Amino acid sequence: MIEKELKYLLTEDEYYRLLKFLKKIGHSIDMKILENYYFDTKNFDLLNSGVSLRLRSINGKSWEFTYKCKVRGKEYSERKDSLLINEELNNEIKEEEAMKLINHKKSIWDLKYSYLKKLKKELPANNNILDKIKMIGHMQVSRLPIKFKPYNIPLEIDKIFYGDEKKEFELESETKQLQLSESVITKIFSRLNIEKKPALYPKIIRLLINKGYREKINLNWT
Repeated sequence: MIEKELKYLLTEDEYYRLLKFLKKIGHSIDMKILENYYFDTKNFDLLNSGVSLRLRSINGKSWEFTYKCKVRGKEYSERKDSLLINEELNNEIKEEEAMKLINHKKSIWDLKYSYLKKLKKELPANNNILDKIKMIGHMQVSRLPIKFKPYNIPLEIDKIFYGDEKKEFELESETKQLQLSESVITKIFSRLNIEKKPALYPKIIRLLINKGYREKINLNWT
């Protein structure tokens, strides 16, 4: 499936103002705790080719494995810094399998997913890249998912913990109704005096930038 997401960064003050506003107009503040684990080589061969692999736990109860591939080329109306477009495919995975992947006791190639078989064929056979793909990074996300009234626009408000006390705050909206969603977000920001700051990169890129790998990764994701 093709995922189209609008993403905006928030300051900590803007984040809490937004939560207060949503609660005031009747939205329940029911957070989900996400633990994200990312897989690649030490040289980020997957990421630099436009692919990311993520393992995620949701409230410590369920797990999913996700493949994302950057969609190259946008229609004219989609050429905006705040919009990220990816092909996204997901599979549920058992916790036991997930922990083996995280602890390097199992290879991602042991998973019987069609998109991994396709990816394996597309990767160069030289340099043993297939054997070098391991868990390279982790973050925790505290997420508030809502359907904004009365438009029923999906919004996700995130507090992101990168480790070493580094935090970021973000609002995103994954929807086919991009124009309506952007209009709604613009009105909310204007009402709350929030600066409109597009998130130029997905979370995995920002995680690696925070870890000091800016020079090793392809930043061209919008």
